[in-house]
Amino acid sequence: MRGGLLALVLLFAACSKQPAPRKTVPRESHADATVPVSPTPTPTPVVPVVLRPFRIEYREMTLIRCKGNTRVKIEDDGRVFAVEQAEDCIDRRRPFTTPYPAQPLRTLSPEEVDRLAASVAGSGLLELPDQNVNERVHDGWRQELEVELAGQPARIIAAQNLEVPAFMKVRALVLGAAR
Repeated sequence: MRGGLLALVLLFAACSKQPAPRKTVPRESHADATVPVSPTPTPTPVVPVVLRPFRIEYREMTLIRCKGNTRVKIEDDGRVFAVEQAEDCIDRRRPFTTPYPAQPLRTLSPEEVDRLAASVAGSGLLELPDQNVNERVHDGWRQELEVELAGQPARIIAAQNLEVPAFMKVRALVLGAAR
């Protein structure tokens, strides 16, 4: 009996004894690892995307007459200009004869211009073909967005009697900036 009691005491001592700490390499599956492999990694700096110079002009022209044609342009420095054609034009090839006003309607902050440029860049507008035309309609409206972004040559994207989602999104942003 004494041998059995001694065996039970030895078994109890062996079970309650703490193992010596082991040096382990942490893995994602071992959150309790004792030795870190490296210090916390330094985050990679975010490099801003340069979208300047940025300029955009929206033009809305009726296909029948010039009176009421609208233009809104936003310059790289944030100046916003808007004008509505006051009279009918003599030459349909020149749908705008009313000049922009000398003073801007308002001026956007540099941050607002950056956000607008980023919205235009991410809108899908620049992936559209230059001409988006409903050939079945011969009157109505032609809308154009002329965009200069990140130093690329200016590009004109037109929508005629057709609602193209990416175009309409950018149109709303430009018109919203003119309010």
